[in-house]
Amino acid sequence: MNPSLLTHFTENHCPNWACPSCHSTSLAIQEGTFHYAALPESVARWKEPEGEYEDINLVFSCLLKCERARCGTVIAVSGSGGVHQNYGEDGDEPHYELFQAKHFIPPLPAFAVPPHCPENVAQPLMQSFGLFLSAPNAAANAIRIALEELMTALGVPVMRSLHSRIEALPEQFSEHKAALMAIKWLGNAGSHELDRVNAFDIDQAYRIIEFVLSKLYAGSTKSIKQLAADLDKRFRPEQGN
Repeated sequence: MNPSLLTHFTENHCPNWACPSCHSTSLAIQEGTFHYAALPESVARWKEPEGEYEDINLVFSCLLKCERARCGTVIAVSGSGGVHQNYGEDGDEPHYELFQAKHFIPPLPAFAVPPHCPENVAQPLMQSFGLFLSAPNAAANAIRIALEELMTALGVPVMRSLHSRIEALPEQFSEHKAALMAIKWLGNAGSHELDRVNAFDIDQAYRIIEFVLSKLYAGSTKSIKQLAADLDKRFRPEQGN
């Protein structure tokens, strides 16, 4: 799993993200490319009598570059940020800024899709990587498409619902039913309920998907029961299909 793309960071320190080209954790913020500004309406709130630093909202953009000599991939990044009070006794500054990326061009992979994973499954997953930070509902839809394609890859015929297809998984894949059903509930929520799904939900779903695909196509023996149970509890309706 790529270190969470939800990580907050400062303008001087890039999280330990993996390069989309060479997959090494060698990305760095290019010197002189990081720019940010405060939204005027948030500054107005801060200037009010009871205003605080946390009222200030920021936007930023920068370039990341892979520092491996044989790679050198460049990624454009933009997102949002905030100002936080420095409560440390020895703090040199009264406040500091933290940022969170919303867009990567090209997208950073949330996890490495196994090489033997069918292309029809991998493609919508990779499309979702570019959506989940800024449009998690759209990412959930792409994940649902990948799940339908996975059912086909596992030999399950087309049925009236994805729920029915998961229930009809061959016995040798039955251990994955609970995990896949949890992802299905998330996909349903992304299709039918605006803003029900957030980026953290997608991040959790990716962890489940990575485990399932690793077991199916890379021979992993890890367990995903707790992750699946958490996602299932959040999105399963009292009755649904």
